[in-house]
Amino acid sequence: MNVVAPLAALLWRRGGLRQRATLVLTAAGVSASVVLTLLVLSVGPALDARADRIAWRDPARSDATTRDLVPTAVQRTLVDRYEGRMISRTDLAPLRAGGGSSTGAPPGLSRFPAAGEVFVSPAMGRLLAATHPAVLGDRYPGRLAGTIGPAGLAHAEELVVVVGHPGGALGHPTLLDDITAGTWPILPGEAAPIATFSTIGGDADLDRYRTLARTAAVLLAVPALLLVGAAARLTAAQREQRLAVLRLVGATPGAAVGLTALETAVAALVGTVVAIGGYLAVLPHAARIPLAGGAFPVDDLRLGPDPLVAAGVLVPLLATAAAVLALRQVVIGPLGVARRTRRGRPAALRLAVVPPTWAVFVLAARDMRGGGSSTGVLVGLAAVIATLAVVGPWVTWVLGSGLAAVARRPAPLLAGRRIADDPKGAYRTVSGMVLSGLIAGFLFGVVPTISAVSLEGTDSREYTAYVPEADVAAVERQLAVVDPRAVITTVSSAEPDDLDPDLDLDAGARADAADPGEEPPPASVTVSATEAGAERVRTILARIDPELEVSGRDGDGRARTLLDDLRRASVVLALASLAMAVAATAISGISSILDQRTTLARLRLVGTPLAVLQRARRWQTSLPLVVASVGAMAAGAAAGLVMLVAFAVAPSRIVAPDVGGMAVLGAAALVAAVLVVGLTRPVLAATSRSTPRD
Repeated sequence: MNVVAPLAALLWRRGGLRQRATLVLTAAGVSASVVLTLLVLSVGPALDARADRIAWRDPARSDATTRDLVPTAVQRTLVDRYEGRMISRTDLAPLRAGGGSSTGAPPGLSRFPAAGEVFVSPAMGRLLAATHPAVLGDRYPGRLAGTIGPAGLAHAEELVVVVGHPGGALGHPTLLDDITAGTWPILPGEAAPIATFSTIGGDADLDRYRTLARTAAVLLAVPALLLVGAAARLTAAQREQRLAVLRLVGATPGAAVGLTALETAVAALVGTVVAIGGYLAVLPHAARIPLAGGAFPVDDLRLGPDPLVAAGVLVPLLATAAAVLALRQVVIGPLGVARRTRRGRPAALRLAVVPPTWAVFVLAARDMRGGGSSTGVLVGLAAVIATLAVVGPWVTWVLGSGLAAVARRPAPLLAGRRIADDPKGAYRTVSGMVLSGLIAGFLFGVVPTISAVSLEGTDSREYTAYVPEADVAAVERQLAVVDPRAVITTVSSAEPDDLDPDLDLDAGARADAADPGEEPPPASVTVSATEAGAERVRTILARIDPELEVSGRDGDGRARTLLDDLRRASVVLALASLAMAVAATAISGISSILDQRTTLARLRLVGTPLAVLQRARRWQTSLPLVVASVGAMAAGAAAGLVMLVAFAVAPSRIVAPDVGGMAVLGAAALVAAVLVVGLTRPVLAATSRSTPRD
C-alpha cells in the first residue's frame, strides 16, 4: 500500500488532460449535489431558532419551564389579522390588582409594559402609521411606548403588538388560581398566569413546517446523495481499463482499490470544500425566500461548524465507497476488463425491491395517520426514492435492447447498442433528470389537494364578539355606519330560551330567575361583513372583545400562509432539482464521452459522420430520460398521495394530480437534456478525433 500515494501522484502528473478531467468532473458532480443538500438541511435549524425567539408569547411554554416559580403576571396571546396579514397580539398585566410584576421584560422589550403602554414591532409601527386608527390602531388601546427588538421577533417583517393592562384586568381570578394549582389546563388564546418568559420553542405552526422541511430534505437530499455516488463512478470504464492494466503488470488488488479510493476521496473532498464555499455564498440569496410568514436571517440559516465538518468527512467517504464498489470486476478479473469483455445485463430481480419498499411506506403512512411518528414515513419515502437507482439500469437495458432490435437507421442503432452495452452508465447520465421527475411528481400530486382542502368555505368574513348588554345598541349603530351592508345577528343573554327549558316557570318566575346581584352575561353579536367594511368592523368588535371569534376568509390565515409557502416551495424545489439534474446530466454526458473515447475514435476512422454520433447521443439520452421520467413522476405522485393519507386527509377530498404541470416540467427537462447534449458536442468532436488507443 506504500506505492499508492506515489502512483497517484505519478498518474496525476503524467495522466494528461483526460486524467485531470476525470477528477474535475467528479469534484464538480459532488459539489453540485452537496450545495443543494446543505441548503435544504439549513431550514430545520432555522425554524428551531425562530421558534425559540417567539416562545415567550406562549404562556403554556412559560408555565412548562417555570412550574416551581410563583406567578406574578398574566399573559394572553391572540392572533389578529389585517388585509390577510397575520398580527400576533400579546396582552400582559400584573397578576393582582394594585400589584406589580417581577416577571421581567419579555424578549425584545426594554421593560414589562405598564398599563396603557403599547410596544410594536418595526413593521407593525410602519403599518400603524400608514393606516387610519379606526381601521387598525384602535384595536390596541394605549400609547406607543417602544419598539420590539429582533430578539422577540420571528423575522424582520413580523407584525407584533404587546399591550399592557392594569393589574387584575386579564382573566378570571378563580380560573387563574385553578391554572396555577394545575387543576385547569392553559388553553390557546386564554389568559394564563406566568412567572417568567420561555425561550424554548414549541410553536405548533412551526412544527408543521418542520415536518415539511424534513420531507423536503428527503426529496432533495436523498437524490443529491445518490448523485454523489454517481459522480464518484464517472468515467468508470476509463478507470477500470487503467486499473486493469496495472493489475496485469503486477499491482495487487489492494493497490488498485487504494489508488481508486485515494483519487476519489481527494476529488470528493475538493468538491465538498468548493460546495461549502458555494453554500456560504448562496445563503444570503436563499435567505430572501419567505417561509412561515417571512424571510430568515442569514445567521439562522447558516449551518454551524459541526455539520459542515461532518459533510467534509461523510461525503468523501460515501463517494469513495461508491467508487470502490464499482471496481469489483477489476479486482476479480482484470483480463476481462482489459479485453473489453461485455458486461452482464442487469437482472430482472432488481424489480423485487419495489413491492416490499412500497408496502413498508404505506404501512408507515397508516401508522402516522393513527398518531404515530413521521420518521417512519420519511424513511419509507427515502427508500422509495432509492429504488429508482436500483430499477433504473434494468429499465434502461430493456429500452436499449428494444431500440437496437427495431432500429433501421445508424443513429438509433448505435444508441441502442451503447445503452445495452452499458445500461448503468446510460442511466447514470439521466439519473439526475429522473430524480427531478420524481420530485415534480410528488409536488404536483400533493399541492392540488392541499389547495382544495385549505380554501374550502372561505368566501365569507364573519366575526363574533361578546358585548355587554348595555352597549349592544350603540355597537350595532356603529357597525351599521362603517358597513351598511353587513348582516348583524345579536343573541341576547336575557333571551327566555337561555333558561332551562325543563323548568316549569311562569313569566314572572322567569324574570326573577336571574340573580339581581350579578352583572348579566354579555350578548353575542355576529357580523357577516363585506370586503369593504371588514377591517373597520373587526376594529370595533376587537375594542370590546379582543378574543372575538373569526371564521371564513379572515379565519383561515394560517392555512393560506401555509398554502402560499407550499406553492413557493414547490417552485423552488422543482427548479432546484432541475438545476441539479441539468448539472448532473452535463457532467455525466462529458464523462460518458471520455469513457467511450476509443469506440468513438474508431467509428470516426471508419467513416461515421460526427452528426450521426451526435444524433446517437441524443437518442441515448432522450429515450431513457422520457420513459424513466414518466415512471418516476407517476411514482412521485403516488408517494405524494400516500403522504396525504399519512397527514389524515380523507380519501374523498384528495384531488387528482396536476398532470399538466408535470407534462410541462417533463418537457422542460427533455429540452434541457437535448440542449446539454448539443452543448457538449465540441467535447465529442475533440475526443473522437483522438488516436483510438488507451
